[in-house]
Amino acid sequence: MNIAAFGEQDTRLLLELLRFFKPPENPKPSLSLPHGFENRVPAGWELKENEAYSKMRVVANQSKEQRAELNQFYFCSYFRCLLVRGNLPELGPALFADLELCCLASEAGHFPQIKRHYPELKAWLADIPKDTLLVTSQAYIPEALLINEPDDLWLIAFDDDALVLDLRLDDSSQAHYRAHSQLAVWCMCLEYYEEIERLSLSRCYQNNAGSYGFFAEFYDRYMAHVDYSEWIEMILSWACHFMQSTPKVVLEAACGTAKISEQLVFKGMEVDGFDSSPFMLHEANKKSFKPNLYLASLTDAPIRENHYELILCLFDSINYLLKEEEVLKTMNNAHLALQPGGLFVFDISTIYNSRNHFYDEINNHQFGDATIVQHAFFDELRLRQRSFLTLYRRRGTAFVMSQEEHCQRVYYHREIISIIKDSSLELKGIFTTEVRGNLIGKRQQDLDNRYPRLFYMLQKSQS
Repeated sequence: MNIAAFGEQDTRLLLELLRFFKPPENPKPSLSLPHGFENRVPAGWELKENEAYSKMRVVANQSKEQRAELNQFYFCSYFRCLLVRGNLPELGPALFADLELCCLASEAGHFPQIKRHYPELKAWLADIPKDTLLVTSQAYIPEALLINEPDDLWLIAFDDDALVLDLRLDDSSQAHYRAHSQLAVWCMCLEYYEEIERLSLSRCYQNNAGSYGFFAEFYDRYMAHVDYSEWIEMILSWACHFMQSTPKVVLEAACGTAKISEQLVFKGMEVDGFDSSPFMLHEANKKSFKPNLYLASLTDAPIRENHYELILCLFDSINYLLKEEEVLKTMNNAHLALQPGGLFVFDISTIYNSRNHFYDEINNHQFGDATIVQHAFFDELRLRQRSFLTLYRRRGTAFVMSQEEHCQRVYYHREIISIIKDSSLELKGIFTTEVRGNLIGKRQQDLDNRYPRLFYMLQKSQS
């Protein structure tokens, strides 16, 4: 399989996409780019020339020459349309199984083998049976269908010798999100099914959505009420108390869009950041004072060992770890990554926060032409905080809907303390934003029901 871009703009967009995309081992893809981009290939990818026209390929955008030569198959959860160049080709079962061919009555003479006809396009649109494939030789028909383009639209071009996924990349975050997801599913189907099947692509695409997908584009606006500077000054004051100096080498774990890291970089610190969401990293990469960014999870091996003076893991990222052993693994990873005497600071959202602010709440958030409906629900029995996000984005004359779900575990303070005792780090401080001073040495009973958020400061020993 080959992944290719042809123009300068398309190449830049493709490289941005691949920067936070882990290349699959099977099948191992090759990468074809125009001359001049050899030194900008992301880590883990191998540049190979003269493979841009391999039989199985993915392109950032189809060139005019490709569009003129190849048949184009558009499909999504709502419709399936085939734009034919010349005579109707033989349609293989992998992409076209279970589909009944139909066409407009005006093209019946061009496709004599098709027996199901519609008098005009609006008649088909009023019906759109899920088992039909609209066949046409007129380019205006798929263009008309794409006025209200659904987010799960695929474009696969083909002839007897080639199968091409067109990512249709542009500068928008939604195009980046769709392209990344489609490329991931394309690779998954080749690995597990060893061929490209339409039903497999659709199924995997629907099941591939995770936390901080489309929401990444809106995250900074959603969090606009947060005073990041206040958080930073608060944490740095705690750190200075235990380190006797301001840390200069910092890692932000689960950095998201890097709003915290951006301010630390602005202060002149050496900052690395990682996150498990490629879409959050895509937004972070747009920052003016961005840190060094990496795609990784909290439980992955440290980026660097014995390197950082301060590690931050904020905004209840720990709550996304649903197992205690994952939290312990994160703490031990921090121990490996810290310099002797370095500090690991993380926070948790408490049961007080869930009961008082997210028990069964529905909120609407308006962002330009998009509306996000958030339904937060607290499962008291399982101690799970769930947020269901539904995005309605205006597209042409209609709205397109997308959904994703976030799930967090609400840990009790006693559970966190037990995990810390099993880790390689030493607890130095427990803090909140509601009261001043270290809560260690004070009455710690019922902290979960008194404060919405608890901060823990752990230190690596000097020896």
